[in-house]
Amino acid sequence: MNNLVEFIKKNFIIFLSGMTIIPLLILSFFAHPAAGDDYFYSNAVIQNGFWETQRDLYYGWQGRFFASALCSANPLVFGWFFGYKLLPPALIFLLLHSFYLLISEITAKSLSVKTTWTLALALFFLYVVNMPSLCEGIYWMVGTLTYQAPNIFTVYFFALLMRVYRTEEIYKRRIFVFISSCLLIAAIGSNETIMLILLVSLSLIFVYRFLMNRKIDALLGLLLGIAIIASCVVIFAPGNTVRAAFVPNQPDLIRVISVSTLGSVSMMVEWLGSPVLLLTMMFIPLGLRISNQLKKAENHFAIHPLISICMLLIVTVSTFFPAAWARGNLGPPRVLNVGYLFFLLGWFFNIEVIIHYFNRVEFKLDKLFGCVYPILGLAVFCSLFLQHNNIRLAYSNLVTKKMIKGIISLEPRKADLQGAAYVYDMKMWKRYKALQQCQDDICEVEKLKNYPYAIFFEDIEEDEKDWRNMTVASYFNKKGIKFKKDFNTLPEKNQRVY
Repeated sequence: MNNLVEFIKKNFIIFLSGMTIIPLLILSFFAHPAAGDDYFYSNAVIQNGFWETQRDLYYGWQGRFFASALCSANPLVFGWFFGYKLLPPALIFLLLHSFYLLISEITAKSLSVKTTWTLALALFFLYVVNMPSLCEGIYWMVGTLTYQAPNIFTVYFFALLMRVYRTEEIYKRRIFVFISSCLLIAAIGSNETIMLILLVSLSLIFVYRFLMNRKIDALLGLLLGIAIIASCVVIFAPGNTVRAAFVPNQPDLIRVISVSTLGSVSMMVEWLGSPVLLLTMMFIPLGLRISNQLKKAENHFAIHPLISICMLLIVTVSTFFPAAWARGNLGPPRVLNVGYLFFLLGWFFNIEVIIHYFNRVEFKLDKLFGCVYPILGLAVFCSLFLQHNNIRLAYSNLVTKKMIKGIISLEPRKADLQGAAYVYDMKMWKRYKALQQCQDDICEVEKLKNYPYAIFFEDIEEDEKDWRNMTVASYFNKKGIKFKKDFNTLPEKNQRVY
C-alpha cells in the first residue's frame, strides 16, 4: 500500500499534465485565423504599415497600445499561416515556465526542480481544465495576445519582483527592476482587466508593507508610479472616446459594483468545483513541507490569513469591474479566463498562508492526507470523464467515436481517422486555395458544417457585406466573399462536439 501511495504521489501529476498538454499541442496544428479581428490587424499593417496602424488604433479605437503592437506583428502580415499555428505552443510553454518561475521564487527555491515543475504542471492542468474558453485562451490569436500574453507578463512580473527582494547585488537588482518595469508596462498596455488587477494588487501590497514596516517601500512606490502612468496612457487614449460611442448608456456605479461583487462570488463558487478542491487536499502535505523549509526572512506566506483572504477577494472583484463598467456584465470568456487564472494563483497562495499560520499547532496533516492520495487521485481522474471540461473537449475534437470503435474492434478499416479538428484543417486549407485561385471579385467558398470548438472562434457570415467577410476578402485581395449555396443539405450550424 505504501509503495502504491508513493508511486501516485510521484507520478500522478506528471501523468495528468501529460494528458492535458499533448492534445493541446496537437490541436495547435489544426488552428486557423478567425474571420474578423485576426485579419483586421493584418490588413491594417499590410495597407498602412506598422507605426501608422498603431497611431490609428490609439487615436481611433482603443488605448491598449502594447496589445495593438503584438496583434499587428503577427505571422499573417507575412502570409505565414503555419506561423499562426506556432503561437499556441509558444503560449503554452511560456505559461508553464512563468508558473515554474513564480513557484520557484515564492518558495525561495526551497523545493527541488522536479517538485517545482510538478507544481507548475498541476497549476497548468487546473487552469486549462476549467478555463472558461479554451479557444479564446490559447488558440484565437487576437484573444490570446490581448489577454493570455499579459497574463504571462503579469506572472513573470511578480516572480521577478520577489527575486529583486532576494537579490543583494545592486547591478542585478537594477536589471531585474528594469525588466519588471517593462513587463508591468506591457501587461497594463494590453487590457483594462490586467491593468486594474495590477493597480489594485500593487496598492494593497504597498499599503500592507507600509503598515507592517512603518516606512515607504521605495521599489513598490516606483513600480506603482509606473503602473499609474501606464494606466493613464491607456485610460485617456483618444480611441477610447470613439469606442465608448458604441455603448451609449452611461454606467451606473452602484450597478457596476453589484455586478462585479455578486458575479465574482458566483464565479468563485463555480471555479472551486472539482478538481480544484481535490488537488488542494493533495497539496496540503507539500504545503506543510514548504512552510517548514522557508526561513522567516524569505517567507512570503508570513501574513495573517484574514488579510490575505481579503486581498484575494478585492483583487477578484476588481477583475470584473472593467467589463461591468463597459458592458454591464462580467465580460466575455476571455475576461473570465483572466479572472480564473489570478483567482487560482491567489487561492493556492492563501492555502499556503493558512497552512503556515496553523503549522505551529503541529497537527500531522501530512499523515492524514497521505493515506488518501490514491482516492483523491482517482476522483480527479474520474472527474475528467464525468464532467464537461476543456480536456474532454480537446480530445473530442481529435478523436471520434468511430475511431475508438475501430481501434477497440481491431478493425482499422472501420475507424474514422478524420476527427473534427482534422476535417476543419483540411476544409480551411481548401478554402485558402480556392480564394487564391478565384478570378472573380466576389468569391464563393464552401460552408463549414462542423466546428471544432476547442480551437474555433468565429467564421464568415451568410451576408457577404458582414465585416468579418470583408476582412477576409480584403486579405485575399477580393471585393467580397460568400458561401456557396447548398440546396441538398441543411447546414449544421453551431453543432458543438463534446
